[in-house]
Amino acid sequence: VSTQSTGCIWKEHTHSGTPCSQVSDELSKRIVDLRDLIQHSRLYDDENLRQRVLVRAIPPSLLKLLGFEVIETRLPTSYKKALFASYLASRYVYSNGLNAPAHQFYCFIEQLLQQSS
Repeated sequence: VSTQSTGCIWKEHTHSGTPCSQVSDELSKRIVDLRDLIQHSRLYDDENLRQRVLVRAIPPSLLKLLGFEVIETRLPTSYKKALFASYLASRYVYSNGLNAPAHQFYCFIEQLLQQSS
C-alpha cells in the first residue's frame, strides 16, 4: 500500500502542483469517505466479492499459517467488514486518484470479480 500511496501522491502533486502534504490529506479523506460508504452498502453481502477481497487483504503469512477458512471463522464480522471496506477504498483511491468519476468504482469492482483469486 505504501508504494501505491506514494505513487498516487506524487502523480496528483505533479499533475496539480498541490503540495504533497495536502494531497495526502485529500487522499486520506477520500479513502475514509469511500470506506464509510462501502461499509454501509451491500457489497459485503456478495460472498464471491467478499472472499476475493479478504484473501487479498489478509497478510499472506497469516493465510499460510492458518488458512483462509480458519481466519474467516475466527475473525468477528465487524472486523471483516472494516477490513473489506478499508481494502477496497484504499486500493480504489490509490489506483484511480482523487478525481475518478463515480462510475469508475463499479468498473473497479467488476475487474476485481473477473480476476482469479
